[in-house]
Amino acid sequence: MKLLNRYSILLTVLGVILLGSCTPDETNPCPDIQFSVDIDSVNNTVAIKAEGIEDLTYQWYVNDVLIDSVNLDDITDDIFDFEFEPGTYNVCITAQSEQCDRTLEFCQEVEIPDPNQEECLGLQFRTDKKSDHAYKFFAEFDGIENVEYTWWVNDDSIKTEPLGADRAHFIEWEFPVGEHIVCIVAESEDCGEVEYCKEIVVEQVCPEELFFEKVEQEGHNTYKFIAEFENQDHTPYVWYINDDIVDKENFEDFDTDHKLFWQFDPGVYTICIVAELEGCDDVEFCIELVVENDCLEEVFFDYEKENDNIYVFHSDFEGMEHAPYKWIIDDEIVDKENFDGFDTDHKLVWDFDPGEYSVCIVTDQEGCESVEYCETVVVDEVCREISFTGAQDEGTNTFTFTADFDGKDDVTYIWTVYINDVKQGDEVREAGSNDDHQFSWEFDEGVEYEICLRQDGDCDESQLCKVFSLPN
Repeated sequence: MKLLNRYSILLTVLGVILLGSCTPDETNPCPDIQFSVDIDSVNNTVAIKAEGIEDLTYQWYVNDVLIDSVNLDDITDDIFDFEFEPGTYNVCITAQSEQCDRTLEFCQEVEIPDPNQEECLGLQFRTDKKSDHAYKFFAEFDGIENVEYTWWVNDDSIKTEPLGADRAHFIEWEFPVGEHIVCIVAESEDCGEVEYCKEIVVEQVCPEELFFEKVEQEGHNTYKFIAEFENQDHTPYVWYINDDIVDKENFEDFDTDHKLFWQFDPGVYTICIVAELEGCDDVEFCIELVVENDCLEEVFFDYEKENDNIYVFHSDFEGMEHAPYKWIIDDEIVDKENFDGFDTDHKLVWDFDPGEYSVCIVTDQEGCESVEYCETVVVDEVCREISFTGAQDEGTNTFTFTADFDGKDDVTYIWTVYINDVKQGDEVREAGSNDDHQFSWEFDEGVEYEICLRQDGDCDESQLCKVFSLPN
């Protein structure tokens, strides 16, 4: 779209904005100060004329920088003389009056168009600052309904406004601290790619106060802490428990959800969040949390026989997930649950020798009386059906015998050699040992040997004897 070669924008201030919100009336004698802006886009000149500043000392600011100060003795036509480059400026006038006990101020955003883009769509957008980090940008230029354009933020394409009826012509964006460039970009047949950009500078805002709330959760001594304070999405801060860092928010390599979940042992704790901002004073918020000891009143376990002599015991009582307790067999500690350095599975697997045993669990909670539960376990002898094989080693007078029966790894058994019922020797294989279940004996020629394999213990019938001799 082709724009007019010359346009004049006259911004006449309809209201007065004062630091103290001075509105002239009989009780408020503050003068009205304001200024008008006349922009000549052809000659690239700007005329800013102050109004209502008679008999006042006043100052001109551009983007918070003091440009000129006018005293009562100065001869002036109240015109602000400043050379503007194309861009957006925040122009302010402040004044001091004996009639008002506060500084008067009026500010206006002034857009200086780029004359080189006058014939190339004349893209423009307006900026609305919603908070320290949040902005809203409104595209506003002649012929906008006939132009397809794209919003960009820091070289990233954000949104394209295609031709059509349903067009928003604005974006909302939240910026981190730093300098950022926001642009709208379109294509022109006469000029190719055309853009209009503004720089957004987000200053670091030091927090004045922090806060979080505590919410008790289901489960033993479990709490959720939720941070709630202004600018928390842009404030790096650290969670502490008793001076130990347990989590961080708004830091690289840390997930940020502004929450902390924690399960506590009984005791007294100080929970804090501390802001960590360069150039800002340390700000923190802390609470004290007292976690009472929840003493158990009863404990329990059940058990089952897994195979011959192996039993499995399972804890089953309320609070077992957090209460320290011990497994004890005949007054000897054999395992611990919920203790540092011990795996916690609330289970005990034990291989017993035949006999009678007292198996107990006993709590060990600080500040609480011990609670125990015991069961008597009777483990009977398991008598095996014995079998073995034997064969002469090739080229020798030695025979090798191999135990071959179910459960041979779990019992103690004895090899015995007889000649005419006279014992010649024996060998004991202990239960659980890692040998190969073999036994060897060197034979003399012409002699019959009786080889017996017997299970140790009260298993008289668990025995097998075989006769071997060297062949002639």
